[in-house]
Amino acid sequence: MPPKAKLKDGAVFIAGPTSRHQILEYNYRSEAVGHLREAGFTGYIYVPEPRGKEFGDDFTERGYIHKWESDRLFAKGTKKVFWIPRMADELLGLNTNLEFGIALGMLLAGSYIDLFVGWPESAERIGLPNHYSTELAGQKCYDSLRNMCFAIAGKISPEDSMLDDEQGDSAPHVT
Repeated sequence: MPPKAKLKDGAVFIAGPTSRHQILEYNYRSEAVGHLREAGFTGYIYVPEPRGKEFGDDFTERGYIHKWESDRLFAKGTKKVFWIPRMADELLGLNTNLEFGIALGMLLAGSYIDLFVGWPESAERIGLPNHYSTELAGQKCYDSLRNMCFAIAGKISPEDSMLDDEQGDSAPHVT
């Protein structure tokens, strides 16, 4: 973990399902990093994904992975970002369900956490996450990864800015 002095711009952990077969089209985290940087975020961005194809003799031990992820996801001051493009065959999100539940539980128990959540319109089986995050925890749910990343950086995306000008509305567009 970096020293807190180096986190003046904060840290973001991009949680959500990971492609089971490392299919590039499902690697939304690289897009999120690009959007965060475009929005001006200069802090640390934790991306819990392998750095390439894993082979039998170089597989990282699961206990190490679990500790690395939980230490960063639940660190104080880290923005917890859940992008959930759930797709049954490739982006199931079983670990995401647990981590998201813990984050919502912390929020509902009165812990201050910086939580951002969203999913694309195409996400499958999202009814329960929507219920818990919006109705119980009062969270905004973004339907655009780019808009959510701009909100994380405290800005409105250029697309939303244009919509605001057209509609006379200054609030971010969320579902």
